[in-house]
Amino acid sequence: MISIKGATTTMETPYLFEDSSLIKIGDTWYYSYCTNWNVPWNNTTNGVSFGSGEINYMTSNNPLGPWTASNLKGKVLPGTGKVDKGGNNHHSIIYFKDKYYVAYHTRAQALSMGISAKTNNGGTSADGNYRSTHLDPATFNPSTGQITSDVTMKGVSQIEAFNPYEKVQAETMSNQSKGVSVTGLGDTIVKAKKGDWLKVSGASLDGVKSITVKGSGNAVVKFCVGSPKGDVIGYGELNGDECTLAPAMSDISGSKDIYIVFSGDGELDYWSFEK
Repeated sequence: MISIKGATTTMETPYLFEDSSLIKIGDTWYYSYCTNWNVPWNNTTNGVSFGSGEINYMTSNNPLGPWTASNLKGKVLPGTGKVDKGGNNHHSIIYFKDKYYVAYHTRAQALSMGISAKTNNGGTSADGNYRSTHLDPATFNPSTGQITSDVTMKGVSQIEAFNPYEKVQAETMSNQSKGVSVTGLGDTIVKAKKGDWLKVSGASLDGVKSITVKGSGNAVVKFCVGSPKGDVIGYGELNGDECTLAPAMSDISGSKDIYIVFSGDGELDYWSFEK
């Protein structure tokens, strides 16, 4: 953004810390944000009870407000302390295929991995302040206008069958082995070592005529179902060019979890099946 149109608007946001999100639901604009660490114990503002490091929301009929304490309507997400040691949060309220979700982050993964890092004052942070993204469903009540979610380690359920018959970017995965990493911005590439695997869940299979892959590293990727050691659908060569090979098993059908296993160090850009 290099310019603005019209006058700026001052927001009077109760206990604002950072991390703003704006979404329109019906005719109402929902502005949400992370609260700061000056929230008094047992605080209630405009009838809304909340603490520090939680995600509140305000509502207005206009994206420019007015935004005052009287616009504070609820708390969409509690603090993250129930899964980690707590802290500030960044989030976004999302509407996708007729459902609402809240994306946010916690330090739970870093704590479980034992990550540590030096702090600015020379001390040691137990988790390096490393945060991983969570996604949980949100419930919207049209009669009250309230939207709520919770901090969990459950994630969300798959909402539709996965289509392996279109070009699938390699970073599209539901799980991965420990050595896998993703590099690049926009058009990314997945890097893996020998024995590493990627997983896509709930693929709808109706026979496989050929398998196409694009990657590099002079390695081979093996497509299996059920597990990294499951029945083999076929193979693809990571030789720097797009490569198409006939499958080892062409009549596979039904809903299956697909595993892509690396025979050696390599990079995978994309893959697809043809039926």
